[in-house]
Amino acid sequence: MLHDFARVAPGQRVLGYGGAGNVGAYAVQLGRIAGAFIVATASQKDLDRVRESGAQEVVERSRSLDAHTGTFDVVIDTVGGNALATCYPLIRRGGVIVSIVEKPDADRAASREARADFLLVSVNTVTLEKLAELVLAGQLETCIGEELPLREARLAHQMIEGLQHRPGKILLVP
Repeated sequence: MLHDFARVAPGQRVLGYGGAGNVGAYAVQLGRIAGAFIVATASQKDLDRVRESGAQEVVERSRSLDAHTGTFDVVIDTVGGNALATCYPLIRRGGVIVSIVEKPDADRAASREARADFLLVSVNTVTLEKLAELVLAGQLETCIGEELPLREARLAHQMIEGLQHRPGKILLVP
C-alpha cells in the first residue's frame, strides 16, 4: 500500500485509519521508516500504543478530521465504512487513497485529482525478505496478542474469525 501503490516519500503526510489494528500498526511503522509524517486514528484505549508505534499524531476515531482538510498526501484505510467516506476532502490534490476494506469512489477521488484503489495483500519473496530484514534490525515490531500451541490451530482460526482475543497477531508454536 505505502510503497508499491502510494510510493510514499520522506516528508509526506500520511493518514492511517485504524492505526491500532494489525495492518494499521504495520502501516504506521512502515510510514515512519519511510520518513513520512504519520497521523493515525485509534480508539481511546489504543491512543498511547499507536503513538508508541511511531505515529506523530493520533486522533481518537470518533473525532472529526476537518482540521486536516486537504493536508494528506496519502490516506490508508484499514477500517472502511465511514472512514473511507470521509477521507476524500482530506487528501491533497494529486494524492493517493488506498483501502484494504472496500473500493474507493473513483469519481470522488478524481474530483481531488487523486489516485485511489482497493488493494489486497500481494505476497512476494522480495517484500517478505525486506520485512524480515526490518524485523531483525529491530525497526519493525510485531505485536503478539496470543501465543498458542500448534495443537490449538482450530482456536486460532476461531479467533481470526471473531472469537475474542487480545489485540495483536496470533502465534502458533510447536
